[in-house]
Amino acid sequence: MRNPNRDSCLSNLMAIYMDTNE
Repeated sequence: MRNPNRDSCLSNLMAIYMDTNE
């Protein structure tokens, strides 16, 4: 992952997943 944008997208996705999982 050399694209910081991609990493940010992954982090955002993870946060959404956690929020939805709750």
